[in-house]
Amino acid sequence: MSEKSAVTYTMLQLRFKLRVPPEVLLAESREAATIIASVKGLIWKMWVSRQEEFEIGGIYLFASREAGEAYLNHPIVRAVSSDPAVISTQSQLWDVDNSLSAITRAPLQDAKTKSSRLSVRAKEWAGTNTIAGCSAQRKLSSAMDTGRT
Repeated sequence: MSEKSAVTYTMLQLRFKLRVPPEVLLAESREAATIIASVKGLIWKMWVSRQEEFEIGGIYLFASREAGEAYLNHPIVRAVSSDPAVISTQSQLWDVDNSLSAITRAPLQDAKTKSSRLSVRAKEWAGTNTIAGCSAQRKLSSAMDTGRT
């Protein structure tokens, strides 16, 4: 067993199986990314997709398990999960072993400081740009309506 660190991070793996190609959602996700960047406790997110399988998702690092659990109820996650273009949603929360992750160069050092700075920058951006809804959500609905599913 590895040494316990004072800081406990949580990794979230979130996956959506789609009825439409992933690029339909990903091409219009800049607004969603800005909203996600301001989520309390989020340190970083990697956007992932499997084009052939019509799957998209994310790998997230959170400052705590509570922050990761709270994100699962965030309006962005609820909106995507309930969209008619989404067939299913899967999520898994993982505890991060900091000491072993440090040996394998996981980007954990100063992660909490980076999270705070990024959250402030995202809020500044949101303050200068009106986000009246997620255009990716609208594009998904449009694709469903035009029969591209």
